[in-house]
Amino acid sequence: MDDLEDLLYRIGKLLTSPREAFYVHIVERRSLSLPILIYVTLSFALTSLSAKVSSFLLGLPTAAPDLLLELLYEFSGAIGVAFSISWLILYVTMIHLVARISGYATGRWDETLCAVAYSILPQSLTAFLMGLSYLFINYELLLASLALFSIASIWSIYMIVEEVSLVYDLSIGRSLFVSLLGPLCILLSSLGLLSLLGPSGLIIVAASLIALYYWREIG
Repeated sequence: MDDLEDLLYRIGKLLTSPREAFYVHIVERRSLSLPILIYVTLSFALTSLSAKVSSFLLGLPTAAPDLLLELLYEFSGAIGVAFSISWLILYVTMIHLVARISGYATGRWDETLCAVAYSILPQSLTAFLMGLSYLFINYELLLASLALFSIASIWSIYMIVEEVSLVYDLSIGRSLFVSLLGPLCILLSSLGLLSLLGPSGLIIVAASLIALYYWREIG
């Protein structure tokens, strides 16, 4: 019971005071297990519920066979988890690269992984409302969950900026660049070179980032 109370307290603190709660996480060197479990669970719930709610409330396309649709919606949660984990690793790596290339030597990749994984917590309310809309076949609850998704996404971004600021010892302004603007520039550059040069464009971006990273590490 005490362990459950401690867990709920930690989750509540992460939602209300992310910087303070994550400072405790870093100081006490807590494991990756809790943030990864939260991230995987909510990723599964959000994608699975989104698929099921759309099938019942919004209707399914009739062109595809029923069996194919059933399989697609049955495995939607697993597909969502696979995509979410891939994006988590990519995003965390981009943040870490931008921080190192920008000259910030503190902070570890695994700490950033925890920070980004924890940032999905505000979406637990979205998943809860979406689950209710599926359970009661209710359009109003679905609309409320979609509205809450936008608000929760803003809070998730705030959590990332605060926690990345703590991990790499940055001001909030610099954390905005490292956690949002820098990765966005990498993504846009990658897409631009991909459209111009094909897969070789992605290789150029990756090689440039690796070269800059090791140049900073050696320097």
